Amino acid sequence: SLKKGSFFKHEPAMRATKGTDTIMSKYQTQEERLVRINELAKKEREGGLTPEETAERAELREEYRLAFRAAFRGILDNTYIQQPDGSREKLKHKDNVQ
Repeated sequence: SLKKGSFFKHEPAMRATKGTDTIMSKYQTQEERLVRINELAKKEREGGLTPEETAERAELREEYRLAFRAAFRGILDNTYIQQPDGSREKLKHKDNVQ
């Protein structure tokens, strides 16, 4: 059974590529990234962030977004539609969707 936050629990250190930039996180799991994002959000509400913390937050948000999209894409890649006659067909990708 899945517990809260366990969806990404066993994810290896993330290396995500966007354009020519490669992001390598010191946070091992998606859950650790989310905790740090929330810590930075709380700190911002309470008094503001340093420029380094603002950059870290932006990087963590991008890592989180990329990991979420990759996981969701994996789910969709393994989704089948069952037709009324009982046959199943794989969910198709839409063209030109990012």
